Amino acid sequence: MPLAKPKMFPNKPIITAALGNALLFTVGLVISSWGFCAFLLSNQFYTGGLPGISLILYNLFGIFPSWSQWGIQALCLILSLRVFGYKFTSKSLLGALLLPSFIYLFKGVDPVSADPLLANIFGGVFMGFGIGLIIRAGASTGGVILIAQAIDRYQGYGVSKIIFLLDALVVSAVAAFFTIEVALYAIIGIFAFSRTIDLTITGLNRAKIVLIVSQKEDSIKKAILSELDKGLTCLSASGGFVKDQKQVLMTVINQNDIMPLKSMIQALDPEAFTIVLSASEVMGLGFHHYPKPKS
Repeated sequence: MPLAKPKMFPNKPIITAALGNALLFTVGLVISSWGFCAFLLSNQFYTGGLPGISLILYNLFGIFPSWSQWGIQALCLILSLRVFGYKFTSKSLLGALLLPSFIYLFKGVDPVSADPLLANIFGGVFMGFGIGLIIRAGASTGGVILIAQAIDRYQGYGVSKIIFLLDALVVSAVAAFFTIEVALYAIIGIFAFSRTIDLTITGLNRAKIVLIVSQKEDSIKKAILSELDKGLTCLSASGGFVKDQKQVLMTVINQNDIMPLKSMIQALDPEAFTIVLSASEVMGLGFHHYPKPKS
């Protein structure tokens, strides 16, 4: 009986995923560093976090952002190592070292626009898109998020609140050392940056979660299943005042189905209690597929 030939690439899906993440990581570094140089650095505008700190140091003391970022990143990585250990810190190591390197490569790029509003908005958009791609690749660029995570570890203030406070301190420094107008533009850029990261990670998801409490739950249930051809879940609940048992109908639908659903509920039970919520991301049958595991 002839022996089966061994596969040359037994872990081909893993290799393909690793190469895809490496490409995503590299593209993210290029886009974010180019956006930093082409819109902010070349126009002497500002942003939040470590990039904003490095821009302040550059315009006050002439220290190029790559050098200050390397120095501050080293301190952040040491802090992360002491608090979280190597396994956690390793996810940020490569991005923390390479992002300042790519910024150095793009240091001579000409400004795309000198208009303060356009430069701050699109600087935030390009940086946010690049950082979002890096996060989607399973990596990180370190910086103030490591500081925020370390503070949260011991004080429990919440990472998002700490990052907001740190960004506020950076913007306050811009207002103190430069002008309030420049600081206000920086706030616009920070908003564009954070919003673009969210959109890059979760996508332009327009799904809605609808919760319905009705005395005619059976009729509404049948209509959702048959007329809209959508799935639903029945949740057991009780009234807060009367304490009577109720069923809450929960369905997840696309935004285009919202008006037909509202019309249907209006026709069946005008007194139905309906809540419509936005879903940042929905995965599963009928929506987005789950990401393939990396290993």
